[in-house]
Order: sequence, then structure tokens, then C-alpha cells
Amino acid sequence: MRPGRDRATLTPVLHDFVGYDGAGRLKVVVEAKRRSQTSGAWAAQFRRNLLAHGSALPGDLFAIVAPDKIYTWRAGAPTDARPDAEIDARPILAPYFERAKTAPDHIDATAFELLVAWWLEDVARQAEPISDELKRSGLPEALAGGRIAREVAA
Repeated sequence: MRPGRDRATLTPVLHDFVGYDGAGRLKVVVEAKRRSQTSGAWAAQFRRNLLAHGSALPGDLFAIVAPDKIYTWRAGAPTDARPDAEIDARPILAPYFERAKTAPDHIDATAFELLVAWWLEDVARQAEPISDELKRSGLPEALAGGRIAREVAA
């Protein structure tokens, strides 16, 4: 180990997904959490813990996707900030749960991550109608024409 570097700086922080725009720039970091009855306070604590164990999150947007809510923060938001957007995910993800023939309370964590990947890819391709609320979050614009990568080090 080189002087001045500890083990923590050598361990990459893995994120469930990152999204690149059409020009290949990293725009979004996404965490998929199969947890029910989430809240803005829970999401803020999750983000705060993530930031405490790593450096600043790359990209223009950070998102947590749970079966009931989608939370987003713009780049540069203070560590203790509540989400910039808190969106009801149930109507957005319902078609994906239906196609997967499962319910939010019956899906396991790995399958939920795959479902979120499927949804993110559709958002990037603009294959599904996008609600005004989701548009205001900045997520569809950040992913438009881009690609999604899974489990990457930031």
C-alpha cells in the first residue's frame, strides 16, 4: 500500500446502476432497494450513510428506487438534504410487476433490481409514457438516449 492511502480509498463503492447520456457522460447513480413503506427521512438517511462511506456521488443526479417511491437528489445537494423529488413509484412500476407476474411484496431483492434495470432502460429509450412528476425529477432527461450499466464502482 502506498503511503498516505488507507484501505478505504482502495475499496470502490459499488452502486446498483449508473446511467450514461447519449454522449457517454455519467449522469445518474441509482440504488434499487426492495423495501416497502419508505419515506423521505429513510431515503435521506440511506444517502447520508452512503456518502459517509465514500466520496461525493458522481453524475448530475442520485436516485433511490423502491417499490413504493422514487427519490432523487441533484448533484451538490448537502449530505443531510431531503430528496429533491419524492415520486409515487407504484403506478410507474406497476406494469413491470404485472409483466413479471409478481407483486411488490413478493419479489426478492435480485429480481427487483432486474425490474428496475428494465424500467431504467425503458426510460432511457423513452419507451414508456413519462409522468410530469418524473419529468420534473430530471431522471428521464438525464437518461434520454443513453445506456444503463449495472453494479459499477463509482
